[in-house]
Amino acid sequence: MTRRPSPQSRPRGGRRAKAPTLTTGRLSVVEVLRCQLTEMDRSAYPTDISDDQWDRLQLVFPNGVCDWPQPGIGQVPLVGTWLGY
Repeated sequence: MTRRPSPQSRPRGGRRAKAPTLTTGRLSVVEVLRCQLTEMDRSAYPTDISDDQWDRLQLVFPNGVCDWPQPGIGQVPLVGTWLGY
């Protein structure tokens, strides 16, 4: 027997909407599965970080942190989609 979601948890209209890209099996353009890494730079943080905090950050992220301005690894730019109106 399967449990039915409560009326409060169901979207209005009774159907669950899916993103078109997920329905077709493609990834959404906002999904980055793996980011390019960059070395951590203590001066890049907007607040003072104690030595203990900095040491812990280096332990948690030994290979670096995500370089968000860079495209994700394997991410390709869109071609011919909404280039003009």
